[in-house]
Amino acid sequence: VPTSVCGNVEYYFSVQSTGGATITSPASAPASVYTLAASEGMSWTPVASDDFEVANPGWTVTGDVTTGTWVLNDPIGTAAQPEDDHSAAGALCWFTGQGTPGGAVGEVDVDGGQTTLTSPAFDLSGGDDGRVSFWLWYHNFGGAAPNADVFTTQVSPDNGSNWFTADVVGPDTATGFNGWALRSFNLLEVPGMSATSQVRVRFIAEDVGSGSIVEAAMDDFSIEKGACNLCLADLDNGSGAGTPDGGVDINDLLYFLAKFELGDASADLDNDGEPS
Repeated sequence: VPTSVCGNVEYYFSVQSTGGATITSPASAPASVYTLAASEGMSWTPVASDDFEVANPGWTVTGDVTTGTWVLNDPIGTAAQPEDDHSAAGALCWFTGQGTPGGAVGEVDVDGGQTTLTSPAFDLSGGDDGRVSFWLWYHNFGGAAPNADVFTTQVSPDNGSNWFTADVVGPDTATGFNGWALRSFNLLEVPGMSATSQVRVRFIAEDVGSGSIVEAAMDDFSIEKGACNLCLADLDNGSGAGTPDGGVDINDLLYFLAKFELGDASADLDNDGEPS
């Protein structure tokens, strides 16, 4: 357990069967572990935000779909696709396939594979964590085989050489997902990730099973860099100097009590104007 509220907790699970077999999660533990970021002590600095009203924001599209590739445009609404983007001002967003006014709901929906939208690289170096947020529209509950596919968000710490899954929507989206929804995650919540100078994000919409109506849209993307704040209870370095030393122990309590008795402002930890 870390001594500061900003510390990262690394952990894995291990169980032993009655037959003597040991099973771990992650499967390669303890060589790889889960990381939990205690972000309550974080201060966040914007690195990039995009409402996609600029025609060429540096994102790329790849994939093998027959229809429904990601496009940046003003969407034409259907029963499965939004009529408007999410931004308060403007009209453009990324979405899967631009149909024609009055066209069938499945005119250019995602079919025959995957379509992937990939961000440029973001520099989060020097940060203790990162946070990704975006607004997502996702429809996966129409056609002959509804609720069979997923929408996947992945992140890379090394400019796309390796990818790790951060967020999955579906396959059952018939309830609790109607219209634009905010999605957000911290990088250090994703096993394998770290805040580097070459962080990339990609969004994968797919229709890989039996044919169904699959549509996705993404707007108002942002990525932030997190920095640990000093632990409020870390008041003293043990010498009475009143400088943090990266840990909380009895010296910090004694320092606080001494300053509290004097009514000193350094004992005002909740910033209400008086030591308490």
